[in-house]
Amino acid sequence: MNSKGMTLIELLIALVVVVVVLAAAFLSFSRLFQGFKSQTKVSETHISSLIGFELLRKDIEMAGFGVPYNCTGITFSEAASSPESTYNENGTEVHPFTVGNNAGSGSSDYLVVRSAFNPEDEETLKWAYFIANGSAINNNTSSPCNAITLQQGGSGNFSEHTNVVVEDGESDLRNIMKRGTGADSWKFYIKSGTLDKCPDNAPDENRFYLVYGLDKDTDTSPNVRMPFNRVDYFIAKPSSGSMPTKCESTSYELYRAQLRHSDGKLNKQPILDCVKDFQVAFYVVDNSSSTWQEAPPSSAADQKHKIKEVRLFILYQEGQKERTQVSNATLTLGDNDTGTLSSFSPTGDEVYYHWRVKEISVKPMNLER
Repeated sequence: MNSKGMTLIELLIALVVVVVVLAAAFLSFSRLFQGFKSQTKVSETHISSLIGFELLRKDIEMAGFGVPYNCTGITFSEAASSPESTYNENGTEVHPFTVGNNAGSGSSDYLVVRSAFNPEDEETLKWAYFIANGSAINNNTSSPCNAITLQQGGSGNFSEHTNVVVEDGESDLRNIMKRGTGADSWKFYIKSGTLDKCPDNAPDENRFYLVYGLDKDTDTSPNVRMPFNRVDYFIAKPSSGSMPTKCESTSYELYRAQLRHSDGKLNKQPILDCVKDFQVAFYVVDNSSSTWQEAPPSSAADQKHKIKEVRLFILYQEGQKERTQVSNATLTLGDNDTGTLSSFSPTGDEVYYHWRVKEISVKPMNLER
């Protein structure tokens, strides 16, 4: 440089230095931004998964709550269309669990949970009881039933017109109570603070009866299709719209689907995006022996008495696609107790994603412990 200013060579050198510094700064910023974006997506996955996992855990804990295991002498309907109708009850028993082993999308499991509980309806958290003798109520045709007094067991009094199921609380399988015959014989609702009618199949002795809320209603005729509530868990592609753009193309949504009493169709709610697999195992104790198995016991009585724990394994994508390969290592769904239920080895585009296996262990609180 001289008194007249910078030479052309000096100017070019300065420009090159500036370009190099800017390029380095841009590269650093780009990497920082990419890392921030990736961690943001991971955090989003964590938040949504926590909510979904808690719903799943709660439903498993409540399995069997308010369920009349023995439904001899009545008829009822469940799901109205396929594939959910595949898992409908087809006899006189009601099972807390039904599983389609490897029958879902991508050879995943399809899980059905039955209980009186429905987190969308506060009436299903309520229950009551009464003590009565068959000689006093079987021939009583009053409406409402003036021969009994409901004693509230929890969460406040039933609202007027709430649909309820009535069960013999002293029978091992909580035999369902009814009046008359036909499709509506087991359907009761709350009228003037008690049952709208008296049961007519009560034994001729003082017994303890349970009443569970099924569905909040506004009219004076029972509008339930089954003496319990049912929720299905499965993975599938959205029936309308498309998967979130962040998801690997062959992944699915994990759905929690409440079966509606009104029409027998599923009210589907996605609870976790980008799921590859969903597997279930049951810990079954039979006298002195015990085993982990992929299907629950076939009889309702055995499910009530023998299932002690349920483990669920969910393979899902965490965060978004990376620019470089993450891993092609094999992931196993299952543990040392359950054994391998399924496995996943990333190939092709799958190796650019972070895959995680979530294990959820739940002890049902409403089966025999």
